[in-house]
Amino acid sequence: MLSFLKKIIRQLLFPQQCLGCQKENQILCPECLKSIRQLSWQVCPLCEKSVTKNGEICRSCRQQTNVSLDRLLVVADYKDKLLATAIHYLKYKFVKKLAAPLSQIMIEKLRKSSLPIPDLIIPVPLHPYRLRWRGFNQSELLAQEIASQLLPSLEIPLVKNLVNKKRYTTPQRKIKKYRQRQENVRHSFQINKDFDWQQINRSSQKNLNNLHVLLVDDVSTTGATLFTLAREVKKLQPKSISAIVLGRQH
Repeated sequence: MLSFLKKIIRQLLFPQQCLGCQKENQILCPECLKSIRQLSWQVCPLCEKSVTKNGEICRSCRQQTNVSLDRLLVVADYKDKLLATAIHYLKYKFVKKLAAPLSQIMIEKLRKSSLPIPDLIIPVPLHPYRLRWRGFNQSELLAQEIASQLLPSLEIPLVKNLVNKKRYTTPQRKIKKYRQRQENVRHSFQINKDFDWQQINRSSQKNLNNLHVLLVDDVSTTGATLFTLAREVKKLQPKSISAIVLGRQH
């Protein structure tokens, strides 16, 4: 009886069947992964009205707002049931192996886009409390795969501790109002003053001059988290700051 219960619990927490077709021994099989339809168009991440080639900030929003993020590339529609289920299992059922297949559609989207080739990749950091609770940073797992596989025979530097999440915040999905989401993440990130700059360059130069930065997260809601993080990274004067997410949840 105890063995049976353990098996049931293990199957609930760590499924051994494809989330789409229930094929054995594959958490997300290639066929089901391919069924997640990638978006054929992108919009300005601020107004979400103007269609832009790679999710750039539209001209109107640039004129009205001092923006830190140059573009936000959204891979697929979060309304896709399989995509939403896979992200949920990764984040809340702690199925880390889902990062590998999910990162593949992010890599495919990046290769199809005309985004600048990133000189370094920064996953959205978690607050230490949430990191201890989850045991891993899902954005970091996705970023690791992108960094190692985006370019043939060349690994892009993955920079995990350049920026810290200094303030614990309520998950954005639990906050309904846009302004409250902005306030929730305001001043929540901070450049790490103890960062080892030799990870990026061998000089004593403590900035990102002439470097293209790519931020990686699993899901964006209003974009407030990514814009807040980008605002902090922009202090280091990179050439551009782009971001990519699997889906956008409203």
